[in-house]
Parts: sequence; structure tokens; C-alpha cells
Amino acid sequence: MASPIISGRCLRANILHLPPAIRTSIYANTRSFSSTPQRKVDAGSTLTSIAVAVPTAVLDGVHAIGLPWCAAIPVTAILVRGVFGYYIAARPARKRALAHLNLAPLINARAKDDIQQWGSRREQAYDQGTLKRPPAGARKLQLIAMAMWYRIKGGYQLGKAYGAPTFTWQNGINFATLLAFTEAVRIKCGTKEGLLTLLLGPLQWLQDDAPARPVDPAEALAERLAAARESKQQQLLSSDALPDGNALANEYQLPPLNTSAYLDFADPTMKVEGFSWLQDLTIPDTTLILPITLGCIMAANALLRPSVKKQPDTVKDIQEKLQAFDESNDITPENKTSTSKSTSHRDTPKTSAVTNDVLHALEVAEKLNAEIAAKKNKPDRFFVNLSTGKRLSLIFALMFTAIALQMPAALVLYLFGTLATAWLQGRFLDVKYPMRQVIAPCKRQMRYKIKREYSDV
Repeated sequence: MASPIISGRCLRANILHLPPAIRTSIYANTRSFSSTPQRKVDAGSTLTSIAVAVPTAVLDGVHAIGLPWCAAIPVTAILVRGVFGYYIAARPARKRALAHLNLAPLINARAKDDIQQWGSRREQAYDQGTLKRPPAGARKLQLIAMAMWYRIKGGYQLGKAYGAPTFTWQNGINFATLLAFTEAVRIKCGTKEGLLTLLLGPLQWLQDDAPARPVDPAEALAERLAAARESKQQQLLSSDALPDGNALANEYQLPPLNTSAYLDFADPTMKVEGFSWLQDLTIPDTTLILPITLGCIMAANALLRPSVKKQPDTVKDIQEKLQAFDESNDITPENKTSTSKSTSHRDTPKTSAVTNDVLHALEVAEKLNAEIAAKKNKPDRFFVNLSTGKRLSLIFALMFTAIALQMPAALVLYLFGTLATAWLQGRFLDVKYPMRQVIAPCKRQMRYKIKREYSDV
């Protein structure tokens, strides 16, 4: 039969007269709620769970074949970026880029025509007084902006007409898969620091600071009392006398719980299936091996990027072109002598001396260019000689390396596998689908043959 102290209303009236240890024991033994209540699911967590369902299944599938997490994570990154990303995004994007290179003359001509029409309309508006003429600097900026706009517009229209649209759903597929898989890895690590958190960091000032996880007050009180009771249980059993009630009550005042909301989804095997120098993949790499390697991969991707800028012809190239021209026109020494004998002196082309002079001038120019290039390629002018895009890429690589120092090692490992695969994929596409030079109009003045007709006098 239940004790009258534990039953019903008598508990409320008489429990206050008992010592704190007994009150704690009675409360812990008679509570009717669970220590792990049902989680409150909001819309954000539901969408996140749906978004990372497939990436989590892929990661678990690769891990289920027997690979530890230190190998399963980069293997998953290689498979996703190397197979899925190549056939869905990378190869179609390279084919569209090649089509836009072929359409470049038409795009430039249409943009030039559109900008001329826009300029004529603006001049008419200035003359009529409907628009106020801006300063010269503002007009130059307007001209540059409109030229870019008409070029983008013409490229989109012509690309869509010829089956190579500029903007498609495939453009962001690699970035979307990267976000989804990094979120899956982050959730498995049970941490808050991730790629999506980094991107949405500037927008967090729009919302109020929320706790890491909403903890039920009854649950918090029960866990604190249970922890205090367990910590003092051995002392109570070993001592015959009951300790002072006030002292015991003060010792029961534990700090509030601050449990992370992501720890419930963490995979315990992430803490033991790491590298020899880093067993726990849920914490940042204190040896700095993974962050520095990631930064080196990003820097190599920026520096070793091929350039489509046309290089000037060297003397050897010009000699080969002259030889090919002579062979195509069947110009041999015998033909030259026979032709010179059969023609008059004014029709004999004296090209040998002119050609030698031109080649000598080109050799001198090539030596001067080599000397200038040697001066530019000094180590102290390495960063100055880089293009603007490569400079920005190097700065971004340095900044991201500093950010990767605070990320979990598993997340850095996935980013390392993705970026390394992307770099190798780009070099493979450069070999299989090389980017040709942009077709540009010839700037050399051409000589046109005029056919004269004489009428009878």
C-alpha cells in the first residue's frame, strides 16, 4: 500500500516539512512525465530534413560498405561531383560556352547596333530637352552599363535561339548539391558551424537571438534534481547522519541546461572513425593539415586556370605560316626563276629581302619581349602580374582557409574532395572540349582587287 506521504494531496501538504534529500528522492520517484519529451518540429527543420534526406542516405550507403568516415566522406564527394555533377552540369555548361564562342561575332554585332541606336535616341532626347544631359563621367558609366546589358541580352536571345541558353536550371545544380551534402555532414557532426550557416550569417540580425534548443522547464528541473541526487547518493549511503538541509539544498542548485539542438542527430561513429592524427571528425582540425590543404587546392584552382587570351605569334610561327603559304601556292625556287624569266622586271616580286627584314625585326621584338617578361616574372612582382580574377580568387582562398579553421574536420574533408574533383574535372574538360579563341574581326587593312572595264572609244 502506498505511503500517505507519496499519495495525493497529502504529498503537497507534508513534503515541505521533509529534508531536501528526501524531498528530491520523492519527487524523482513520483514524477509522471518523460525525461525526453517530444520535439517541437517547426517548418525550418522540416524543410531541412527533406533537403538532406537524399544526401544522408548516400553518405550512409557509402559508409555501410565498410569504409570509415574519413574515407567515406571524400569518396562521396568524388562520386557526387565527378559523376552526377559532370553529366548534369559541367559538360552541358562547357558545350554552351563553346556555342557562345561561335556566336560571339553575331552577339558583338547586335550589341554594337543596339548601343548605337540607344545613343542616337539619347542624343535626340538631349537635343529636344526631354532629358538633361549628364556630365561626361556619368555618360561614360551609362555607356558601359548599357553595353554590358545589351551584350548579355543579345547572348541570351541568340543562345536560346541556337539551343545554348545562358541561364538554365543546370547552372546552380553543383552549388545546390554542395549545400545539401555539407548540411548532411554538419548534422551528422552535431554542430552549428556549416557552409549554409556561413552564407546566412549576415542575415541573422533580422531575427531575435533564440536558444540553442527549447528545453521544457519541467524537464530541466527534473534533470538537475536527478543529477544532484546521483552525485550525492554515495555520500548519503556512506554516512549515517543526514546532512544539513540548507547546505544540501544549496548544492542542488545546478547551472541551467544548454543542450545543442543538433546533438540529437549526431552520429557517434564520427568521433572514432577519423585519421590517425584526428580521430574525432566533429571538431576542428587542430593540426591545421586539412584547412591548409583545402586552401592550397583553392589557390591551385585559381592559379592553374587556363587562359583563352590570344598570344602573339613568334618568329617560328611566322616562318611556318610563310612556308605553308609557299607550299599551298606551289612557290618553289624553280618556279620563282622560271616565273622571273617569263615576266617583266616590274612584275617580279622582290619578297625575299622584305621577308628577311620583317623576320629580323620580329626577332629583335621577340628578344625585347623576352627581356620584359623576365623582368615582370620576378618573385616580388608575382601578385602584381596576376589578373584581377586570379587576385580575387587568391584572396577568397585565404579568407576561406581562415574560416575552415573553425569548421568540423568532416565538413572540411568533404569540401576538399569536392574542390579537388572539380579541378581535375576542369582539366579533363579542357582536353576533351578545349576552349577556342574568340572569333574577332581582322584588324589588318585588306587590299581589294579592282577589275577595270574599258568601253569602246
